[in-house]
Amino acid sequence: MMVAITIILSHLDSVWRVGAGKWDDLPITTAQGLIVLLNGPAAVPRGLKTLAQLPEVPVFWAWFGYLLDRRLRGLQKPVVRNRSVRVVLYCLGFILACLFAWEGISHLRMFDARLIRYVWRALENSSSRRTLLGGLLMPIADSMWGLGYAVYFSVKLWRFATHPSESADIP
Repeated sequence: MMVAITIILSHLDSVWRVGAGKWDDLPITTAQGLIVLLNGPAAVPRGLKTLAQLPEVPVFWAWFGYLLDRRLRGLQKPVVRNRSVRVVLYCLGFILACLFAWEGISHLRMFDARLIRYVWRALENSSSRRTLLGGLLMPIADSMWGLGYAVYFSVKLWRFATHPSESADIP
């Protein structure tokens, strides 16, 4: 489902990009912003530019689903069994998530009443400018995915610190 939606949005991105240079010197289409909002880290760098990047999306969602299925089935055995490797991976994940969140939040500071009125007027009109609102969706996506992953990895690290018996090496 996510792959189909991403393919449709990629097609819209290519259609909306035609002539976008007239309105913006670095056009980021609304479709591209929605791709990043939907697929998060799988859509880096900044939306799918070619079909060669398309396999990143199903790999990301398949891994996400695999981990979720393990959790729902009650499997407690971690995928990475070495405790020190897990700690390093969780720390790296936490650092990357904080960087994503910082990037998004630092750009969200530009949102004010004038910008919101501009976006609202662009959405109400049938002008081509409403297809170039992707730059406003990028900080929202970075903040949302970054904060979500930062919470996830901080919980994992907290459990390592408070429940050492659960996080011991598994033979």
